[in-house]
Amino acid sequence: MSAAEQVASGRRTFRDLGAWMVFDAQSRLYAIGDRLYDGVSVNNSDNAARKLLPPLIALARRTREPVHQERSYARSTFEVGVKPVLGGRDGTPIAFLARYAYPGDALSPAPLVAAWEWEEPAAGSDGSLQHWWGADAPALYGVAPPSPGWEGGRSGRDPYRFMNSILVEDHRIPTTAVISDFRSSAVGTPLIRYMEQQHAASGERQVIRAVGQKISDRLYAGFSMRVDPAAARQAVEPPLLQQLSACAALIEDPLIVVDSILEAVVMTSPDYPTEQSPIPDTSKLAELVEPEDVHAVLELVHDAAGHPASRLPVVAARVRKADGSVWPVRIHAVGISAGTTPTGQFVMCRLEPGDDRP
Repeated sequence: MSAAEQVASGRRTFRDLGAWMVFDAQSRLYAIGDRLYDGVSVNNSDNAARKLLPPLIALARRTREPVHQERSYARSTFEVGVKPVLGGRDGTPIAFLARYAYPGDALSPAPLVAAWEWEEPAAGSDGSLQHWWGADAPALYGVAPPSPGWEGGRSGRDPYRFMNSILVEDHRIPTTAVISDFRSSAVGTPLIRYMEQQHAASGERQVIRAVGQKISDRLYAGFSMRVDPAAARQAVEPPLLQQLSACAALIEDPLIVVDSILEAVVMTSPDYPTEQSPIPDTSKLAELVEPEDVHAVLELVHDAAGHPASRLPVVAARVRKADGSVWPVRIHAVGISAGTTPTGQFVMCRLEPGDDRP
């Protein structure tokens, strides 16, 4: 019904009538339809939304179930709906979708909002990064659910490898930079990041806006949703990708970037021989090199992380190849920074071929 028809029918018009709104777990507002916000009060919505939505969001937070009720405001009756976006780790609400409308009004489908959580292993442990998705994540990214009937839980994917596989190469924010910024943030402080991805099923490019925060020392949670492509202009190429691209243009040898905390390979230069020496499914550097060389290589990585931009002795190692043979290399390593704060946790390694290259 148009605004004129609504006036003629005696129904009042409101700015945000029928629009889907997106809130985080603390009821901070991030979107009303196509309008984006940076975690502001519900008071940035119209008068009707301010009155109608908060009580139902509070109810959905307690019950973890969708809520649909008829509510009255300004002598009118509205249908109000709230859908909690539950995390896959323990079903905690990560976000809320909410809208109000006159009964019988045609409504647009709710946008896909994908909850995600990750937990880093304890320092010094041999554990891997744990990763959970909410129910809508596979549809948002265009991938099959981890198992039939899956409705949220462990993603079954290494987040580094998965995100880098769908990020658009010519305009992307690597997961490494995003994780770095979250690590550097204060607990409970929301961060917003944009990335351009390729929908795995359709091949369509889509701009994804991720909103998340550090929950505790090693636990992070947030949600992602598709936004208007114009939002991509707000994304700034991160320092880590700039450094890798610049070095790859100057150095003919393959390069890898290692997360020294997780001891994982998180990025490779375009000339890294992926088919001949694939990065392990776990991304673990220890699984990329021969067991006898692991200690020396990891010691080099941690030394480089602790002394950013310092020249360190070269380490000889053997990289495993897919055919069962090895690729002898000399590893040069230097500590670099990703994100907005120098943290010394990422290390760029140059793999200078020894006897031969794949």
